[in-house]
Amino acid sequence: MSAAERVKLPKRKVYTVKSLMRDMMAIEATPTVVQKIGTEVIYFEWTCCRESLGDDHPVTVGLDMLLKFMQEDYERFLLEGELWRTADTPRAAINKFLKTLPPEVLDHELCREPEYIHSVLEAARQERLQEIRRCKQIEKGLRAELKQSPDDPDLHNQLRLVLWLLGEYHEASQEFKTAKKLGWAPDKSVLVAL
Repeated sequence: MSAAERVKLPKRKVYTVKSLMRDMMAIEATPTVVQKIGTEVIYFEWTCCRESLGDDHPVTVGLDMLLKFMQEDYERFLLEGELWRTADTPRAAINKFLKTLPPEVLDHELCREPEYIHSVLEAARQERLQEIRRCKQIEKGLRAELKQSPDDPDLHNQLRLVLWLLGEYHEASQEFKTAKKLGWAPDKSVLVAL
């Protein structure tokens, strides 16, 4: 059972960046899910802070960094093979990024209504469950293709990505090592997005 199936997201009276990120980590938010939350919550917050605090304020700068991570960098890290070790889980990747933010950002209270933020998180949790179902089907197809072409580094890399999205981090790490051994490299990859 995945974390997204087990977790019950708390209804909060106030959301801070830290509590939002904690809830995202609780559902093992993958890049696709994180992009949704970035678009529907963080983009609005960043726009508000630009208008009220200015572009150079540490909170605005931090929200800009967070938005870039959510909309681009997280997916890129996964696709380019920076997240390949067994310990490179969504929680670990997000935690590592959060340590780069200005401290004021984590305690910043989000101005959107808590009910709205909770509904976005719940929709993201449901999207994560759908993603797991899709990935299980894709995994079956990739394993069948690998039986036909066991030395194809791109197929091993694709299986790595699917296993990572399924939360099978150890097996994903093994597939990454196999793909690398067979010659896979990010600059030769056929995948440009998830």
